[in-house]
Amino acid sequence: MKTLLITLLITFFATNIYSYDKNLGSKNCSQCHIKKYDAWKATPHFKADEVLSKKEEESSTCASCHKPSKKDKGVTCESCHGGGKHYAKSYVMKDKKLSKILGLKKVTQKTCDRCHNTYSKTGKKDIKKYKELVCPDVKKENDKK
Repeated sequence: MKTLLITLLITFFATNIYSYDKNLGSKNCSQCHIKKYDAWKATPHFKADEVLSKKEEESSTCASCHKPSKKDKGVTCESCHGGGKHYAKSYVMKDKKLSKILGLKKVTQKTCDRCHNTYSKTGKKDIKKYKELVCPDVKKENDKK
């Protein structure tokens, strides 16, 4: 009986932690990060899904970069920072180590390279040259260098 209970608990937690859709949507991020949310809405990332043709919209290759979430339009906070299902609570966000453990990703050049690469129409983008097109987190990080 004890083994069955442990197995059920592990299955329950593993299913919840590793569920497919971890995105909450950018509106959720805006509750605490309103300035960053407003800045994002002024970037090409916000409208990234609007540049696709009908054929491209149906392509998972195109959609994976231009509209990675069904809950949002364009390239969102969670496209780069990871789905917030487990780290979005305010007490978690205040703890850098815990938020990282629960899925918050630091945005780096490699993050951008997932979509801005030699296979994309826009090609590779140097994060330092295009800071005005990305979220305030990237600007702040690159301004330190």
